[in-house]
Amino acid sequence: MTVKTKTDSAPKAKSPNKMEKLLAEYKTYNIPKVGDLIEGKIISLSKSEVHLDIEGLGTGVIRGNELIDESGEYSIANDYIDLGYDIGILINADNVILDGTGHMMDSSGAGYAIYVNNSRNITIKNFVLSNWSTGIKLEIAYNTSIENVDISNCTKGIDIYASYMIYVKDTGVMQNTYGIYTEIDCSALEITNCDIEKNIYGIYLSDAASSIIAFNMIGYNEEYGVYLLDDNGVHVYCNNIINNSYGIKQEFSRYNLSLIHI
Repeated sequence: MTVKTKTDSAPKAKSPNKMEKLLAEYKTYNIPKVGDLIEGKIISLSKSEVHLDIEGLGTGVIRGNELIDESGEYSIANDYIDLGYDIGILINADNVILDGTGHMMDSSGAGYAIYVNNSRNITIKNFVLSNWSTGIKLEIAYNTSIENVDISNCTKGIDIYASYMIYVKDTGVMQNTYGIYTEIDCSALEITNCDIEKNIYGIYLSDAASSIIAFNMIGYNEEYGVYLLDDNGVHVYCNNIINNSYGIKQEFSRYNLSLIHI
C-alpha cells in the first residue's frame, strides 16, 4: 500500500503578473498636504506669477501681487474681486503709467490696492477701488497724478506720505473713514475737480505745505469737509462745501488759511 504524507516545505510562490510588475517598477509620489514644504524648478516668471515644475506632480503656480519695477505703460484687463494680498499692485519704478481701463480692484478690507514706493513721474488712472485698508498709498513719491479713480469703503481712500507734487483730479472718494489723508512733510499738492462725499473726514491734511484744494464737491461728510492740521500754506477756493458737520477746521497752522469763494 502506498501512503502519501505531507511535507513541511512551503508552497511555491505565485509569479507576479504584468500589472504588479509595472506597479513595482513605477516610482510613487506622496500628494502634498497643507503645511508641507515642496520644491520645484522655475519654468517661467511674470509680474504676478511664478510657474514651477514640481517633479512627479505637474506644474505649480504661485500668484502674488503685481510688481511694477520697470518704466513703461501698464494696463489692467480684468476685474480683481476679493483679493487676499497685502498689496494689489506695487510700483517701485520711475516713469510709469498705470491704466485700470475702468476695472475694479476689490478686497476684504485689508491691505493696499495700489502702493507707490519711492518713485517719480507716476500716473494712476481709470480704476474702481473698494474695500481696502488703503485705496492708494503714495510713500516718498514725486510728481504723481491720480486721475479718474473711484475709491470707496476704505479706511483711507488716498494716503500720501512724505511726497511732493501730487495731483489728485477728477476722482471720486466716497464712504471712507478718511477720503484724502496726508502725513509727514507733504507739499505742492493739488486736489481739484474731485467728488469727496459721505466720508467721516473728507480731506484730512497733516503737515502739508504750499497746496491747493479747488473746484471740488466736498459734502455730506460725517465730521469735517476739510481738516488742516499743522499746515503751512494751504489755499482753499472755489469749492462746494455743503452739509458736513464742520465745513473747514484748521489747527496749529503756520500760515493763515486762504479762503476764496469756498
